[in-house]
Amino acid sequence: MSDLERDKVVLQNEIEKNKRTREIEFREKQLSSFYWPVYFRFVKDSALWRIIPQLSDTATRIPDRIGREIELNYLIKNQEEIVSLIESNIYLAGADEELAEGFAAYIRHVAVYRALRATNTYDLNPIDVGEPFPDGIIPAIEGRLKKLQSDYERLVNSNIGKSQEKD
Repeated sequence: MSDLERDKVVLQNEIEKNKRTREIEFREKQLSSFYWPVYFRFVKDSALWRIIPQLSDTATRIPDRIGREIELNYLIKNQEEIVSLIESNIYLAGADEELAEGFAAYIRHVAVYRALRATNTYDLNPIDVGEPFPDGIIPAIEGRLKKLQSDYERLVNSNIGKSQEKD
């Protein structure tokens, strides 16, 4: 093999290594800056939502005053954090049309929810004015999260294997 051919192979290997590294870094960023934070906030959101009588028929009866405090100081804040993550990191979502519409529907839902509570309207919820919580958004996020985590682990393990082959 000539020096030129050897240099070409070395360069191609270096390009492939850099490509794998960038792909790993992007998956890592998708997981750490978008999917895991959004997912855990939805977990928190679901737990809070279930205990507020104005929002859930199955809620443990807590006084309305406490329910309102939880809504205003915890639930809405948590939802605002989810919206902020979506708005500032949507490029990391790699969302298909269905998931993108789910995110848009969620943002509308939260905007209406905040507006209702900001006007002290507690007898209506977003669903009552045409902005229900988007069906399937949490399972879609869970599915995407599991796939990305699996892809990430596969890429990392593959990269480790390729590094060890060269040693």
